[in-house]
Formats: sequence, structure tokens, C-alpha cells
Amino acid sequence: MIRLIGLLILLSSVLLAACQQAPQTLTDVNRAEIERAITDRVDELINAAEKVDLDRIVAWFEEDVAVGNSGSLYKTLDEMLTVFRPGFEGLREQEINLSYSKVTVLAPDVAIMSGEGVFTATDTTGVITPERPFAWTFVFIEENGEWKYLQTHQSFGPAR
Repeated sequence: MIRLIGLLILLSSVLLAACQQAPQTLTDVNRAEIERAITDRVDELINAAEKVDLDRIVAWFEEDVAVGNSGSLYKTLDEMLTVFRPGFEGLREQEINLSYSKVTVLAPDVAIMSGEGVFTATDTTGVITPERPFAWTFVFIEENGEWKYLQTHQSFGPAR
């Protein structure tokens, strides 16, 4: 009987170990590839924002994205769009210059990016805003080979 119990414990331990997912390790090459993919995604966001294409921007957002914006938190994509869409409709273009960014890969399917820069906006009448500094932090997740924004935060400093 003791042998049978010992055998069952051993068998259970082997099965439990076999069922556990092996930890995913990242090589330097994997990290570099993910960093490049995140940098490319941010470049796409900047390009869409400069063209005032809000629909293209949010195509890369998770449905349950949370968006922090200068002291306000929008807890859903719809809530964020309700606030952002009227502002985008009043713009002709934006110029966004990202002067610094850092990507940190947390896992094969999770990364964070922080950055800073300056931007100006041109409204539909041609008036250009004064240059303003900004800071961004984005949390990305990879789903089905595509990097999406899970959490975002942006804040703006005073006009220069």
C-alpha cells in the first residue's frame, strides 16, 4: 500500500510538472525584435496623429484600453473617443517630434514604452498652437502577431 501511494505521488508530480507551461525566455535578438516592433507601432501612431486620423490611431487600441490624459482617466475606448473626437475634428494637422523614447520588454507578449517630445497643432482655420512638451507611457500586449495598446498615458507641459 505504501508503495502504491508513493507511486501515485510520484506520478502526480510528474504529470503536474508536465502540465505546467515552461517559462518563456527572451534572447537579446527577441528583445531587439520586440523593441523594433514597438518603435514601429509608435511611429505609426505618430504618423496617424499628425494626419489627424483618430480612427487609424484607435484601431491599435484594445477595446478595454484605459487612457490617461493630463489628469483625466478614460476607462473605455468609447469614453475616450467621446472626448477626443471633437478635438480632432477641429484640427487640420499636428507635428509631433519624439525626442526620446525607451522600450522595456517585460515578456514575449508585453512591453512598455516611455517617451517625451514636443508638438504643435494646426486647426482647420490654419492657426498653429505654440509648441508644447509632452510625455507618453504606453503598455503594449501582443495578440495574434500584432502589438496593441493596452494602457496609455500622456501629459502636456505649458506652451513654450
